[in-house]
Amino acid sequence: RPTPASEAGPGAARAARRLTAALAAGRRVAMFLDYDGTLREIVRDPAAAVPPPELRDLLDRLAAFPGLDVTIVSGRTAADLVRFLGDRTPFGLVAEHGAEIRRPGTDHWRRLDANLDFGWKEQVGRVLALYQRSTPGSHVEDKRTGLVWHYRQADPEFGTWKANQLVDELSIVAANNPVEVRHGRKIVEVASAHVNKGAAVAHVLADRPYDLVLLAGDDTTDEAMFRLAAGDARMTAVRVGDGETAARYRLPSPTAFREFLRAALPGVPAGVARVQPG
Repeated sequence: RPTPASEAGPGAARAARRLTAALAAGRRVAMFLDYDGTLREIVRDPAAAVPPPELRDLLDRLAAFPGLDVTIVSGRTAADLVRFLGDRTPFGLVAEHGAEIRRPGTDHWRRLDANLDFGWKEQVGRVLALYQRSTPGSHVEDKRTGLVWHYRQADPEFGTWKANQLVDELSIVAANNPVEVRHGRKIVEVASAHVNKGAAVAHVLADRPYDLVLLAGDDTTDEAMFRLAAGDARMTAVRVGDGETAARYRLPSPTAFREFLRAALPGVPAGVARVQPG
């Protein structure tokens, strides 16, 4: 059943113990982790969301653990992820909610959206440009697979009011085009309906079997991942923060989620190369 926002996640300790037992037993474990709002706190300036030292240390520990494959699944562009995590990160990377995938330890990106039609971007772009001009502090980000209106630096009350107006207006566009309108944390995003995190995770999982899979995220774009866990005993889903969710477990903040991961690691072998900053 969907998890109400009012429920916290004391049961997440059971999920951590399950992870610990699997890793200690040498099982194959995969983690698919959202970045902003899950691994790292959301910041006012999206370009400033580099991993702080605490997160860098945790990423080092995850990279060092044998039998553990980690993929960062983000709405960020490929360029952002490389800048934050390094050019040859040991982690897999999923950019723009599943538009591009990069395998661990490589610099090759595979496009999953190559045959999609993005002709709708021109119409949506005109609408977002009007809202940018009428909302001081807002700006539009043009991604290959979508457009994002950011209002984190706008007046909070006015920005929220304008965002709700924008979502209503874009619903007309969505009714006539293969797009999804996502009202996230201080953003309104319009993206292809054929690109989502759940499809990207399923694509990665099709290549190799795992004994346990952890899925973690903090907003509506991550629910496509969480729905994969329904009826699959291998998968454990964790929602970070508020909001109704299909995830079984909930943690209140990125700080709590990082502690969850640290508690789940039974120990890190010495002598393994550390993750280098980008």
